[in-house]
Amino acid sequence: MSEQYPGWTNAETAKAASCCDNDDGLDAYIQDEARQCHDKAFAEPDGTSEEKQRQAVHALERKIRVKFYGQVDGKSLGGLQTDDLKKVNWREIAEYQYL
Repeated sequence: MSEQYPGWTNAETAKAASCCDNDDGLDAYIQDEARQCHDKAFAEPDGTSEEKQRQAVHALERKIRVKFYGQVDGKSLGGLQTDDLKKVNWREIAEYQYL
Protein backbone atom coordinates (compact mmCIF):
# COMPACT_ATOMS: atom_id res chain seq x y z
CA MET A 1 0.00 0.00 0.00
CA SER A 2 1.07 3.52 -0.68
CA GLU A 3 1.69 6.16 1.97
CA GLN A 4 0.44 8.73 -0.53
CA TYR A 5 -2.94 6.95 -0.86
CA PRO A 6 -3.55 5.57 2.65
CA GLY A 7 -5.23 2.20 2.52
CA TRP A 8 -4.89 1.84 -1.26
CA THR A 9 -2.19 0.59 -3.60
CA ASN A 10 -2.21 3.59 -5.95
CA ALA A 11 -4.13 6.67 -7.10
CA GLU A 12 -6.30 4.71 -9.53
CA THR A 13 -7.42 2.28 -6.83
CA ALA A 14 -8.12 5.17 -4.44
CA LYS A 15 -10.22 6.93 -7.11
CA ALA A 16 -12.16 3.77 -7.93
CA ALA A 17 -12.83 3.16 -4.23
CA SER A 18 -13.99 6.75 -3.87
CA CYS A 19 -16.40 6.24 -6.79
CA CYS A 20 -17.83 3.21 -5.00
CA ASP A 21 -18.33 5.20 -1.80
CA ASN A 22 -19.67 8.41 -3.37
CA ASP A 23 -22.02 7.07 -6.03
CA ASP A 24 -25.16 5.81 -4.29
CA GLY A 25 -26.26 3.72 -7.27
CA LEU A 26 -22.85 2.09 -7.67
CA ASP A 27 -22.55 1.53 -3.92
CA ALA A 28 -26.00 -0.10 -3.78
CA TYR A 29 -25.10 -2.31 -6.76
CA ILE A 30 -21.84 -3.44 -5.14
CA GLN A 31 -23.46 -4.12 -1.76
CA ASP A 32 -26.20 -6.16 -3.45
CA GLU A 33 -23.64 -8.10 -5.48
CA ALA A 34 -21.54 -8.67 -2.34
CA ARG A 35 -24.55 -10.25 -0.61
CA GLN A 36 -25.29 -12.41 -3.65
CA CYS A 37 -21.67 -13.55 -3.99
CA HIS A 38 -21.59 -14.36 -0.28
CA ASP A 39 -24.87 -16.28 -0.36
CA LYS A 40 -23.84 -18.25 -3.44
CA ALA A 41 -20.42 -19.16 -2.02
CA PHE A 42 -21.80 -20.20 1.36
CA ALA A 43 -24.61 -22.24 -0.21
CA GLU A 44 -21.98 -24.69 -1.46
CA PRO A 45 -21.71 -27.71 0.85
CA ASP A 46 -17.96 -28.20 0.39
CA GLY A 47 -15.08 -26.01 1.49
CA THR A 48 -14.00 -24.14 4.56
CA SER A 49 -15.39 -20.77 5.55
CA GLU A 50 -12.13 -19.12 4.43
CA GLU A 51 -12.32 -20.81 1.02
CA LYS A 52 -15.91 -19.68 0.59
CA GLN A 53 -15.01 -16.13 1.56
CA ARG A 54 -12.16 -16.10 -0.98
CA GLN A 55 -14.56 -17.43 -3.62
CA ALA A 56 -17.09 -14.68 -2.81
CA VAL A 57 -14.45 -11.92 -2.94
CA HIS A 58 -13.13 -13.25 -6.26
CA ALA A 59 -16.64 -13.26 -7.76
CA LEU A 60 -17.29 -9.74 -6.45
CA GLU A 61 -13.96 -8.54 -7.87
CA ARG A 62 -15.03 -9.68 -11.36
CA LYS A 63 -18.44 -8.02 -11.05
CA ILE A 64 -16.99 -4.68 -9.88
CA ARG A 65 -14.40 -4.67 -12.68
CA VAL A 66 -17.05 -5.39 -15.34
CA LYS A 67 -19.34 -2.70 -13.92
CA PHE A 68 -16.58 -0.06 -14.00
CA TYR A 69 -15.50 -0.92 -17.54
CA GLY A 70 -19.14 -0.69 -18.63
CA GLN A 71 -19.62 2.71 -17.01
CA VAL A 72 -16.37 4.29 -18.17
CA ASP A 73 -16.36 3.04 -21.79
CA GLY A 74 -14.58 6.02 -23.34
CA LYS A 75 -15.66 8.63 -20.80
CA SER A 76 -14.44 9.60 -17.35
CA LEU A 77 -15.85 8.20 -14.12
CA GLY A 78 -14.60 9.91 -10.98
CA GLY A 79 -11.53 11.10 -12.88
CA LEU A 80 -10.76 7.59 -14.16
CA GLN A 81 -10.26 6.98 -17.86
CA THR A 82 -10.38 3.55 -19.50
CA ASP A 83 -6.56 3.20 -19.40
CA ASP A 84 -6.57 3.99 -15.66
CA LEU A 85 -8.78 0.97 -14.96
CA LYS A 86 -5.91 -1.35 -15.87
CA LYS A 87 -3.97 -0.01 -12.87
CA VAL A 88 -6.78 -0.48 -10.32
CA ASN A 89 -6.28 -3.20 -7.73
CA TRP A 90 -9.77 -4.71 -8.06
CA ARG A 91 -9.08 -7.38 -5.44
CA GLU A 92 -8.34 -4.68 -2.88
CA ILE A 93 -11.64 -2.91 -3.62
CA ALA A 94 -13.60 -6.16 -3.54
CA GLU A 95 -12.09 -7.10 -0.17
CA TYR A 96 -12.88 -3.64 1.21
CA GLN A 97 -16.48 -3.79 -0.05
CA TYR A 98 -17.00 -7.40 1.00
CA LEU A 99 -15.38 -7.36 4.43
